[in-house]
Amino acid sequence: MRAQARRGGAPGPLGCTVGDAVTRGGSWARRTVSPDSDIDIGLYNEPDRGPDFDELYVAIVRLDDRGAPDGHGRYGDRGPWIDGGVGLRIDGRKTDLLLRDLRRVEHVLRPLVDPYPEPLAAARS
Repeated sequence: MRAQARRGGAPGPLGCTVGDAVTRGGSWARRTVSPDSDIDIGLYNEPDRGPDFDELYVAIVRLDDRGAPDGHGRYGDRGPWIDGGVGLRIDGRKTDLLLRDLRRVEHVLRPLVDPYPEPLAAARS
């Protein structure tokens, strides 16, 4: 696949910083890929450190086979779980690039990792 990215604040081959974490999701993450599976790529960022959307979009457009993504949503446009994203075709395969807020993800996952509710966790300290 042509798409490559570098994380951690250094511009990568896309020509822009992509984020704090990059993951694959959906059937590719579950290892249940079929020939018609799309690719879900998550870019996770602290809300105050995410890449500039316009800069990211310009870089992403170059990855799309047609040079014209199916649609996009800026930060905050897609609801409480997925902050934004872009629908692409890369090497003929539908690819969704999803922007996610690390703080929201941590808020949802923290109770699964730390079984103590917040007041009890504070009392343990």
